[in-house]
Amino acid sequence: MKPQNISANLSPLPSGHPHKWAWEAKLEASGYSLIAGVDEAGRGPLAGPVYAAACILSPVRLIDGLDDSKRLKPRQREQLFRQIIQQAVAYAVAAVPVALIEKINIRQASRLAMLVAVQALRPAATALLIDHEPLLSTGLAQFYPDHGDAASDSIAAASILAKVSRDELLRDLDLQWPGYGLSQNKGYGTKAHTEALRRLGASPQHRPLFLRKLRLTPAQTIPLAQLDGFALAARLDQAFPQAASGQLTAETLARLTWLNQACLKFQGGSGCPQ
Repeated sequence: MKPQNISANLSPLPSGHPHKWAWEAKLEASGYSLIAGVDEAGRGPLAGPVYAAACILSPVRLIDGLDDSKRLKPRQREQLFRQIIQQAVAYAVAAVPVALIEKINIRQASRLAMLVAVQALRPAATALLIDHEPLLSTGLAQFYPDHGDAASDSIAAASILAKVSRDELLRDLDLQWPGYGLSQNKGYGTKAHTEALRRLGASPQHRPLFLRKLRLTPAQTIPLAQLDGFALAARLDQAFPQAASGQLTAETLARLTWLNQACLKFQGGSGCPQ
């Protein structure tokens, strides 16, 4: 179904309403019962995988305080993360590693993570609210509100799931690859991070495509075969020997069961909207 922007048709919720449910209410009135918010985290950093989440909330068990994850303090995000996984009808979180980002580009990698998360929802969604671009191969009705993670509780919940999950991984990666400050900068290109790259060279968690503008020396770079997730990228080469990287779209890759299983991080939910 063709994606739509339905903001012009929405009636605002009363002033002071604690939830951002106008988008969901509009779709519920149109007959959609299981509406998933979808969002990604980590599209722009120099290091680490890109994450995405999909989340279906219950209209009778809404969660106070949901907002764009970037506007929340870490403690708020972590508290809301726990509430979401306890109260959501369904949720799923997926991640695409650095070697696949290098192979298919960050746009396709982020869309692949979103598709994997959507496909893992149990029960399945009947419509999607997406903060960014549409996901063409789902066969689901799709809507993309402006500034969706600040306008829709469902998208905000997905945003929080993706960001908290990725931030937790970056803390672990900081222990595995010390010196880059990954637990603080979350992989983004801060001054201290770029200085560390020139001093230490790249790690297997750094994205070569994103490092090119830094013009690192060969000694500061890392062979593709050492990148995190290289085995998945190599398996794609075997599955699509004649395909150029630009031809491997998220829609094509999301049909591969083994790749879905590799990218899915976790899933769950009550399974019931009541």
